[in-house]
Amino acid sequence: MPVPLKAAQNARVTTQNDKVRYSNLNEIFVLSPPSLKAGVVFFILAFLIPVGVLGFAFVFSGTGVPVRTATLILIAALIPFIAISWSAFSRRSLEINSHEIIVKAAFYTTRISRSDIRSDARVVDLGNQSAINIASRVNGIGLPGYQAGWFSLKNGRGVFCSVTDKTALYIPTTKNFDLILSLPNSNKVLDRLKNAQ
Repeated sequence: MPVPLKAAQNARVTTQNDKVRYSNLNEIFVLSPPSLKAGVVFFILAFLIPVGVLGFAFVFSGTGVPVRTATLILIAALIPFIAISWSAFSRRSLEINSHEIIVKAAFYTTRISRSDIRSDARVVDLGNQSAINIASRVNGIGLPGYQAGWFSLKNGRGVFCSVTDKTALYIPTTKNFDLILSLPNSNKVLDRLKNAQ
């Protein structure tokens, strides 16, 4: 049966087991970007420190390689790594569809069924919510002004997050982890979640 033009324009096509489904319920929200401070720290950790340490090693290793040549080789080797890492930093989205939500944050992705999302999702101030404060990193990126991936809360509960500031959308689930997401439009996303439940 043909898909109506309006639905086809709003639809996102997904292929699963060679079946194509059309759904106009998909909505994608962009998560807040890492702070400038996170970018500076990333640049220092991923570029300046390795170049400095390896350049120092070349100078004192007695290999006879000129410092300028060694530095250029190091920079050329690090540029692809930095490009891949920085492109991962720009990978940040929350997709809501009819049966699940998909969160992409840097190198990490998680999916959770809509039926596993509890009804008490809310916008929180992480500085004033002692039970929701992120305590430790399990498998994620932890920089000043940017946390992405898997962490645990002070109460020991697991959390998948993409956090760039103190105000965030807290989405509790019936699974063994919750979601904490920084969005430029947290209240709009919260309304969308509540209206679709």
